[in-house]
This record gives sequence, structure tokens and C-alpha cells, in this order.
Amino acid sequence: MKQRSVFAEEWRECLRAHYTHVVRIQDVLTERTLISVMQEAGFSDEDLANLRLQATMHMDDVDPDFQPDPATVEMIQASMPKNEPETASAVEVEVEVVGEEDEEAEEAAEAEEEAPPVSEEYYAPPDDDPHQLSLF
Repeated sequence: MKQRSVFAEEWRECLRAHYTHVVRIQDVLTERTLISVMQEAGFSDEDLANLRLQATMHMDDVDPDFQPDPATVEMIQASMPKNEPETASAVEVEVEVVGEEDEEAEEAAEAEEEAPPVSEEYYAPPDDDPHQLSLF
């Protein structure tokens, strides 16, 4: 039984980032070998097509003359489900009645927010002298 490495997901994320970079710089030689490595790591052709599409969607990082592969775009569009508008269902709203308990809680909170009495001890500067800490 083959066990999955604890770093498998990090490795897959690294492969995704590398593939995105390779597609953006149009490095065909590296792309061919990287695809075989990614397929061994468990990526499907659909996953690779989605990564390619995501890599080409960021036009600010790509050369201005870059053109995405039309076959890949068609394959992605064909695999996407058709979204039909759904009718909104009625939402029930529950109204809560504010009781005496809430008013008492507010009064208690206001009483706690009152400022403490002014005294010299309250405004005493902190003790900035160094202290030896125990190791045990």
C-alpha cells in the first residue's frame, strides 16, 4: 500500500506554480517535461487545462503578443456546466422582542464603563527597573 507523503500537497502546489510560470513565459521545452512530471503526480489533463487557462488570464504578467491556445479554451468551456438562473426562494425573517433583561444588561454595561476614581496611585509611572528572572 502506497502511503501519501505529508508534503504531497506542498509538492503539488509547487508544481502548479511552476507550470503557471512556464506557460506565461512560453517555455515549450520545459512545459513538455513538466507535464509528464505533473501527470505522474496525479494531475489530469483537465487540471492542466484549467491551470493553463488561469495562467493566461493574468494579462499583466504575460507578454502583450501572447495568444492562448484556442483548443484549450474550447475544452474548458465545454467542460463547464451551464449556469441557469435560479429563482429566489422566500426568506423568513424572525423578529426578536427586546425584553427587560436586555435593558438591565445595558444599564450594567454603562455602569461598568464609568471612569475609575482619580488618585495618585492610578497615575503612578510603571517600575522600569530590571529584574532577574529565575531559570527554574
